[in-house]
Formats: sequence, structure tokens, C-alpha cells
Amino acid sequence: MKSTREKQILEGIRNHDSEVINKLYKECFPKIEKLVIKKGGDVSQAKDIFQDAMLIIYRKACKGKLKLTCKISTYIYSICKNLWIEQYRSGKNYVNMPQHSLDQVNDSGLEEKHVLKILEIYDRHFARLSKSCQKILTLHFKGKKISEIKKALNYDSAQYAMDRKYRCKSSLIKRIINDPEFKEIKDEIKEESDPLYGRDAG
Repeated sequence: MKSTREKQILEGIRNHDSEVINKLYKECFPKIEKLVIKKGGDVSQAKDIFQDAMLIIYRKACKGKLKLTCKISTYIYSICKNLWIEQYRSGKNYVNMPQHSLDQVNDSGLEEKHVLKILEIYDRHFARLSKSCQKILTLHFKGKKISEIKKALNYDSAQYAMDRKYRCKSSLIKRIINDPEFKEIKDEIKEESDPLYGRDAG
């Protein structure tokens, strides 16, 4: 059963109450940031995970499908943890990057041939996105805040800008991880790091 505080928080999320959202950010984000960094991510990725989690909660709250059996902070942490695990397993940490981040990717320890191929795949799928998606993701990858993206693209609300960013980013990631060439690269990386990968024992 939801407490009075949880009900007020959910109502605030539904109404885009900046005071409620800011309080949640201050309360929840430090733990999420610590989780993501501990698992090999960075602050920017932690912020993305938090925004994605808030968008999930917002959609569920608006549809009346959100049933809390714990504190909202615990629920948010759980969503963020699952999102990060999903992102890590799917290899999104290889593709969630701007076009100019060759040096950043190379720092991850991947061989140059893998880095160049991943960026080539990224460029190909980025070019196939709609022009509006390319614009919003370019701003996002440059580190622009949602409020800045909203203003730059003349969107009606920050929530709409966040939703568009989420959808465009998800579309790009989905395209890349479903690309046969990307799957081959992931298998090749695993095989090179573990000589027994994909081979029969004995």
C-alpha cells in the first residue's frame, strides 16, 4: 500500500512538479551514480539511466499501472539497476557514444580494428535516423541538458524533449545491437579475451 508521501511523489511526477523531481534526484541519484561507476560506467551514463527510470515511472503513473510495494527511492534504484544490467549485457556501453568519441572508445581497451568497425556501424545507423532524432542525439551527446535541448529544438515541454531523446536513443541502440556485424564483433572480442569461448571442450 502506498504511503501518503509516495502518493504525493507520484502525483508530483505526473504533474511534472520540478520541486518533487529535484528532491527525488538529490535523494536517489548519489546511490545510482555509485552503482553505475562501480560497474564500469560514468556520471553521464548514470544520469541517462536515472532519466530513463523517471520516464518509465512517469508512463506507468499516468496509465495507473504503478503499484508500489516499497519506498519510491527503492523502486527507482531497482529500475536503474535493471536498466544498467540490461545495457551492460547487450553491449550498449560500446555504442552509446557520439561520432567523435574514437579516443574515448579506444580507452576501453578494445583493439583499433574493433573500435573503427564499431564507429563505422554507429555512423551507418545514426545516418538512418530521422533528421529530428539526429539533432536531438547530437545535442545529447554534446552534453546538453534537457532544458537546453527543449529550447534549441523549440519543443513544448521538457518532458516531451526527454521522451524524444529516450525514443531516439533506444532506436539507435536497437538498430546497432541487432546489426549482424556488431554481433560478430562482440563474439570476436569475447573469443579473443577467452580462447575457449565458442569452442568445444577437449
